[in-house]
Amino acid sequence: MQNKINPWVEGRREEYLRDLVEKFFYCREIFARIWKEFQEQGKVDGEVMDEFIGTAEERGVLWQLKDLTHALLDRPLERITHDFAFERSIHLLFHDLMSFKEHVYVVNQFTETISQKYSTGDRKLTLVLKKFQHLVSIMEEEIPEEIKLAHSMFDIAKDLLRSMLPRWKGNALIIRYLLDNSSILEKNYGRGASKKILEEIFPEGIEYAYLVVAEWCKRSGRNDTGLKYIRKAEKINPENKKIKALKEKMQ
Repeated sequence: MQNKINPWVEGRREEYLRDLVEKFFYCREIFARIWKEFQEQGKVDGEVMDEFIGTAEERGVLWQLKDLTHALLDRPLERITHDFAFERSIHLLFHDLMSFKEHVYVVNQFTETISQKYSTGDRKLTLVLKKFQHLVSIMEEEIPEEIKLAHSMFDIAKDLLRSMLPRWKGNALIIRYLLDNSSILEKNYGRGASKKILEEIFPEGIEYAYLVVAEWCKRSGRNDTGLKYIRKAEKINPENKKIKALKEKMQ
């Protein structure tokens, strides 16, 4: 599926890409709680799922992530790329959890219906209720597999996103997010991941991550904020001439 390029989105691409990264980790954090509850109790909070996914009229954060990813990364291409694979993984993840949510809802509703009193002498009604029970049983068997698939898709998308980050090294908004949210990177990729990811993006030296953000701050007229990043870069490599030159311009 190829998406028509949205001029509004393209005009703010760097900002929206940063939002995509942030929303992904936020969605994974919410899902981690849903997954933990299902593992421990064999069920999920329906209201939490409703809010997480939302509706066409009031889209939840997962729905927003799916739409944003589609708008930014679904492009005409000659071969499959990491970007396209990431977009497809979010698409599959969204529809899988939509199915999961609906199956949970239907099972709960029909279980309640079947539990109601009725005339056991009514053979036709008894047969219908038995059929209901059979259908509910089938759905109940599908529910664990659907949430397991979602868990796997989140892991796949997480790894794809990491592989995409080096190509966005010029996006100061993404780099600033990564610098300011090292705990989120550690939570998603493991202990020490923040430093490793920055080294993957900036093999020439992590100080350049701070330099990218400081330069963006200067262009945006935020010298005070930029100096904070310059000082951190300076601590890593005090002999870097680019860092010294930019610091002098910002003071």
